[in-house]
Amino acid sequence: MQKITVLAAGARGARFSNDLVAGLRTGAADAPGSVTLVANTAADAWLHGLKVSPDLDLLMHTLGGSPAATSTVAAGLAAYGVEPAWFAPADHEVATQLVRTQMLEAGYPLSQVTEALCRRWLTPLYADRVRLLPVTDDRVETHVAVADAASPSGQRALHLQEYRARHEGEPVEAVAVVGIDSASPAPGVLDAITGADEVVVVPGDAFGVAGLLDVPGVTAALAGVRVVGVGTPDELAAIEARGITLAATRPTTP
Repeated sequence: MQKITVLAAGARGARFSNDLVAGLRTGAADAPGSVTLVANTAADAWLHGLKVSPDLDLLMHTLGGSPAATSTVAAGLAAYGVEPAWFAPADHEVATQLVRTQMLEAGYPLSQVTEALCRRWLTPLYADRVRLLPVTDDRVETHVAVADAASPSGQRALHLQEYRARHEGEPVEAVAVVGIDSASPAPGVLDAITGADEVVVVPGDAFGVAGLLDVPGVTAALAGVRVVGVGTPDELAAIEARGITLAATRPTTP
């Protein structure tokens, strides 16, 4: 039975992963034997005292069949006028963020927290055939600079999540992936890569390429494995620029 590992980020990574595991939900004969999902964590942030992991949650909630989104919490935050006003999570996302934050503050690493959360979302549907891992347990965050004529420097620094919520489409003048150079792959990540029959890299966007592949040790682990890239031409070029040989590519829309 084929073992597939997916390095995934963003909504495109979640959609691809959901399509990949669909056969496991229905018992299809051609479904892979097992799928390990390695999620980008460079889009993570701390907001309102909560640890927000957008790509982990997109994967977990999408594959787990999240309920229709309600926004009671977001509406309440807006009514109070608290900042950041652009942060508007769905209620089921807040529940996940609360549990994640409590476990992290109790001393559990992100990988163990993710495993515990997946017992609710993934285990009932897939048993042990689908596993979700953060690419690293270490704190990594992406910040970007956009033009700002009112700033003395002519630029304004934003967390990636604020950029996506309020400035998507504006030219990015600089990117800093803070903490990635000193990060280590989370337990199980390198084994999931080297032990796979095929690794699929779905970065979601240019930011996901760095978040997934620039954690030290990840690119080296891909050297001896069949790697398939799914992305735009620019994203695929960025993957190959890191010395990764793609055995096959699949285009996707931006």
